[in-house]
Amino acid sequence: MRTIFVGDVHGCADELDALLVKVGFTSTDRLMLTGDMFDRGEKPLGVLKLIRLTNAEAVIGNHEDKLLRALAFKPGKGKKRPRLTAPYADCLKKIAPEREAFFAYLKSLPMTISEGRNGQAWTLLHAGIDLKKGLLATNPAFFLYARTHPPMDVPGAPEWFKCYDGKDGLLISGHVPLEKPFRAVRKGKPVAVAVDTGCCFGRELTAYILEEDRFVSVRARKVYYRP
Repeated sequence: MRTIFVGDVHGCADELDALLVKVGFTSTDRLMLTGDMFDRGEKPLGVLKLIRLTNAEAVIGNHEDKLLRALAFKPGKGKKRPRLTAPYADCLKKIAPEREAFFAYLKSLPMTISEGRNGQAWTLLHAGIDLKKGLLATNPAFFLYARTHPPMDVPGAPEWFKCYDGKDGLLISGHVPLEKPFRAVRKGKPVAVAVDTGCCFGRELTAYILEEDRFVSVRARKVYYRP
């Protein structure tokens, strides 16, 4: 069995399908997604279908968190409906035939997934951790939004995964759209892997195969979103 981590899919179902073919995905493999899976691209329902077909596991990203809050909103005195930009609104429109199932799926997503076997402890998360406090004491907001150290999202500061010392085991993340996937090694072992390579921006969708310690990527078919 292989453990295959895939970066932010953002509705790019065709690229996810092509990536699974390229890595030779089989029913004995374990597919893990870094979150931010549905909006911006053209096929959120296609992504949901592939998640079901592959029994993929995933963590919640900041984009799922926003979609979840929009779906959970109930009008009432003093309540303000969450404001959605066009990519979010378009995603909810396309997902409408599966609205209830989609809502249930989003609610089921954990902040992190951790495992330790064969001498290698790893944790999947969407964004980052608080390097001063460590994984277990990290405020959940870091799992959704963190990019830099120190602190969260400071312009010009280095990405957190470039500063991480490996004390909490291997951390696999997405969220930060890189030109190329990132892998940090300490004492001969990978300790940080970042696999968001900006597929929705017309770049690549990337997988990291844990047991083979290698990246596999496919090119985006088009530019789906321009920031």
